[in-house]
Amino acid sequence: MKTLLTVLLLCATFVAPMAFADLAEERLRADTLLADGEDKKAFKAYRDLARAGDQDAQYLVSVFYAQGRGTKVDVLESYGWSVVAAEAGLDKLDQHSRERYEAVPEDKRKKAEKKARSLMRKYGQEALQIKAERLAARGSGARQGACTGSRLNCRGATNSTHAPAYDGIAPPVASGGN
Repeated sequence: MKTLLTVLLLCATFVAPMAFADLAEERLRADTLLADGEDKKAFKAYRDLARAGDQDAQYLVSVFYAQGRGTKVDVLESYGWSVVAAEAGLDKLDQHSRERYEAVPEDKRKKAEKKARSLMRKYGQEALQIKAERLAARGSGARQGACTGSRLNCRGATNSTHAPAYDGIAPPVASGGN
């Protein structure tokens, strides 16, 4: 266990700054595209950032879907991304998510909640953390020789699976909470 924690710490020390720098460059590119009126390209760049966990980008993707800017208007996607962004716990993002929910026609609200749960399972903070841990564990196993990749010789490899706690639970914003 100590070895795994050490490896995770080392990965965070060396990989995180590189990833952060890449995300910062990508954010600058997206901002420039938006400023230049390249809405379609800006939307795609922000969507990629949103998928990587950038909460500002998650908010902006929600706005892009709401306004049909760089993409088609999609109230379900707009609401779903607003829930993911609201995970930051900021009042502004919570309010935005409530507004997006109100914009969803009543007959489509169940579908909107399902979309939000789906996006949370893929791009919520917990889901992204689990992905990062799996990548770090996969990388550490290869460096330590714990697994050959064929799964025939995986000494000491763990096969625990994590599932985010969103299954069957409506996102908190959808229920009118907060």
